Amino acid sequence: MKRLIFTAFLTLVTSGTYAADMPSGDAPMGDPQIIQADGAPVAERWGGFYAGAAVGYGFLKDTVPASGKDWVYGGFAGYNKQWGNFVAGVEGGIDRADILFNDGSGIKSEYLFTGRVRAGFATDRIFVYGSAGAQHGTTVNLPPANSKDTALQLGAGFDFALTDKVSIGTDYTYAKYKNFGDLPLDVTTKKIQARLTYTFN
Repeated sequence: MKRLIFTAFLTLVTSGTYAADMPSGDAPMGDPQIIQADGAPVAERWGGFYAGAAVGYGFLKDTVPASGKDWVYGGFAGYNKQWGNFVAGVEGGIDRADILFNDGSGIKSEYLFTGRVRAGFATDRIFVYGSAGAQHGTTVNLPPANSKDTALQLGAGFDFALTDKVSIGTDYTYAKYKNFGDLPLDVTTKKIQARLTYTFN
């Protein structure tokens, strides 16, 4: 009888020790798609609210033909959500773009407002994405037509994380306005910009 009790006690102790060594149901299992080699979860790197500044070059072209190019600079803010290595979010931005057409008309672009969706795939430090949304552009010296219009904007880019909160990147966008300002001009805009982003995660 004593031997039976001792055997049962030993079995209970051994089972309890084994159970204590097992991960709990609430503990993460170390999914290699989420926990990276340096121990930093990708979700913490790319998810959350963010804001930043951008500077680069812009190009205009219409069907006259006329064109122009100049520096473009501005700011942006948005929110990303992450599921494993997939990242998607929304972003709004404004750029100052004083690009003068070279046809002697004195017409130049003024502001470019953007609202778009970004989606792509991320590793520990790199986020590669495509984007789609709307670009609202304004011009100066465009009588008698409207001096503003809205077009579909498409783009692509990537971000590289310097830290958990700071990243740098490159962003390219393209938009085409059909009959800008009620005039028979199909104006296209292209922007290539360097970006500095701070994430509030």
